[in-house]
Amino acid sequence: MRQLTWNTMSARLLRRLLPIIVIGILLEAVLDASFSRVMGNNRILFLVLLTLVFITIGTLLVVKVTRKVFQDVEQAENERTQTEEALRASEEKLRLMFETSPIGMAMCEMNGLLVQTNQAYLNIIGYTHEEAMKLSYWDVTPKEYDKDE
Repeated sequence: MRQLTWNTMSARLLRRLLPIIVIGILLEAVLDASFSRVMGNNRILFLVLLTLVFITIGTLLVVKVTRKVFQDVEQAENERTQTEEALRASEEKLRLMFETSPIGMAMCEMNGLLVQTNQAYLNIIGYTHEEAMKLSYWDVTPKEYDKDE
């Protein structure tokens, strides 16, 4: 599962804010050109007011987008926690089924070395767990079955 890091959070934030910033710059240029003809000598006052309006709107948008990004991160973290808990429960269930099964079961590596057995399997082969972990599949398989393997 992909981890959410600051880099991915900042990238999401930038992707959401960049179009807003571009629109704001374009809107400011259009309004500046339009109102400078109307305002005449009060151009400085107009630019100050326009800047304050854009700062206020920009701040509100940044807060809203940042809140959304953090909500997304929190939701992803909650989903990850739930998935991990479900995995732990599933692993525990499988472990209990393996250990308590009345059918002998063993897991071995590709080279045949035993890595895990249940008690039923140990009863079948007649070894303790410690002894069995030193054996391979070939050590416990009767020679008459070699040709079938």
